[in-house]
Amino acid sequence: LNNSQISIIRSSIGYTLKDFTVLSDGTIIGLSDRKIYYFKDNNIEQISIPKNSVNSVNLLNDDSVVFATTTGLATLNSIEQKLNYLIPNAPLTNNFHAITILEDGRIVGGSNMGLAIKEANGWRNIVESTGDTIIQTIKDYNYFIADSIPVDFGVSISKLAQGPDGLLYCAIEGTYPYPRRNG
Repeated sequence: LNNSQISIIRSSIGYTLKDFTVLSDGTIIGLSDRKIYYFKDNNIEQISIPKNSVNSVNLLNDDSVVFATTTGLATLNSIEQKLNYLIPNAPLTNNFHAITILEDGRIVGGSNMGLAIKEANGWRNIVESTGDTIIQTIKDYNYFIADSIPVDFGVSISKLAQGPDGLLYCAIEGTYPYPRRNG
């Protein structure tokens, strides 16, 4: 950036940007902790975003912009002023506390965030819910898949094992006394 651009940004938002990129037409797209800023020809437009959801902004070869977020990649829908998330099929976390291989060859990893099951077509996740069980029967393995069950996964899953009945059993630490849900 040149000195006049830096000066405009500092006078407009009062502090430095977390990250920025410059489009081929000279538009600067920058991030602070809670906002996305568009700077062009001394005009500034800001769009509020959820706190800490966007970590960086990147320019692709076709001059399109993609944001790295805590849950995947996102593009900005500037008309609705919201992010459109592009979350690929992936496990819920890469920090498993316990892993097991089921009799049919599927791998299951578990943590306080839930379960991730590597199926033939991709990853299927099971996450905790305070409400009803929601299991989707049709799954698009091109995208992130998460079914929910009313189970508290506590602070850790210390052991996963398939029982003789074919069910998966989880040894969950830290579910009692609060919250008082199944663990």
